[in-house]
Amino acid sequence: EERLMEDALRENEERYRLYFESISDILFTTDLNFKILDVSPSIKRILGYEAKDFIGATPTSLKIITVSSLKKALTEVRRVMDGEVITSSELEFVTRNGERKFGELRGAPIYRQGKISGYVFVARETTERNRVETELAAKSKRLEETNTALKVLLRQMEEDKAEMEAVFVENIKKTVLPYVEKLKGIHINTPFDSYVDAMEVNLGNILSPFVHKLNASLAKLTPREIEIANLIKDGRTTKEIAEMLNISPASVDLHRNHIRRKLGLSNSDVNLQHYLSTLI
Repeated sequence: EERLMEDALRENEERYRLYFESISDILFTTDLNFKILDVSPSIKRILGYEAKDFIGATPTSLKIITVSSLKKALTEVRRVMDGEVITSSELEFVTRNGERKFGELRGAPIYRQGKISGYVFVARETTERNRVETELAAKSKRLEETNTALKVLLRQMEEDKAEMEAVFVENIKKTVLPYVEKLKGIHINTPFDSYVDAMEVNLGNILSPFVHKLNASLAKLTPREIEIANLIKDGRTTKEIAEMLNISPASVDLHRNHIRRKLGLSNSDVNLQHYLSTLI
């Protein structure tokens, strides 16, 4: 039975040694005074040190932890010495050639016969992960800044648009409408007066949202139908429209019917002038 126990113990030790020597993370054990007893060969690939350089030393004496991470490292070590298990603590390490790398430290006490006999730690390199996270954070910040700039630009564009519209309206009022008023004072004949009135009305429409809404809502109408719809909206009679456009009243009525049909009002009692006025 004792022989079997020795064989089992030897097998476990061989299995542990195989794992210890092939692990990609840095694994090291210490005694109660925190002196390193053993360290995995992966220390050379990650930090550039030989495993033998660490035996008998303490991590702090080797100065492999940066000053900025030292206080945190000592706090985590005390926790392990008090019997706690640390599952994840990120620290900054210094390689043999002075390069800085990030690592995630895990640690736990080793118990023998119910008492702490030492400590085991595993350090996993996270330098690449940190680099990716830093890049993502930088891209996110740049995207946020771009979005903010776009919002400012859009707001400025809206303000410029409003200013341009105000200037346009003011220019029409100052440079065009006064001459329309003068033309209205010249009474040559009835059709001429009607043309002046129509010009005044249409200029008013340019300064209002009606034409834009009309074009958007009545896309199926022909230009002539839109022209007649505009006059109907202004309260012009069939006779007045015919005189202004130099067409027959029958043609105006035909266009009225086409407009009602395209608006879905053919079999409705809805007043066409009132309906068109609701588009303003």
